Amino acid sequence: MFIKVVNRYIDEGVAELVPGVLFIDEVHMLDMECFSYLNRALESSLSPIVIFATNRGICNVRYETNVAFEDFLKLNERNAKTVTRFHVSLL
Repeated sequence: MFIKVVNRYIDEGVAELVPGVLFIDEVHMLDMECFSYLNRALESSLSPIVIFATNRGICNVRYETNVAFEDFLKLNERNAKTVTRFHVSLL
C-alpha cells in the first residue's frame, strides 16, 4: 500500500525519489537471507549504490563453507558487466 502512495505522489509530481548510497559495515555478519533480500533490492530501477565493508579476509557465511577473498574476486570478474550496468544506470 505504501508503495502505491509513493508511486502516485511521484506520478503527480508532488514527490521526487532520489536514489542514494547504502553503506553496510561489518558485512560479514549478514546471512544468506540478507544477501538474497539485497539482491532483489538491487534489481530495482531505483536501487541505491551499495558499498560493502568488512575487515575480514576469510569468514564463514551462514549456510555456506569458508569464503575466501579470492572467491569474491572471481565472483567480481564474472559479474563485472552486471555491476557496471548497475553503476551506469545510477549515474
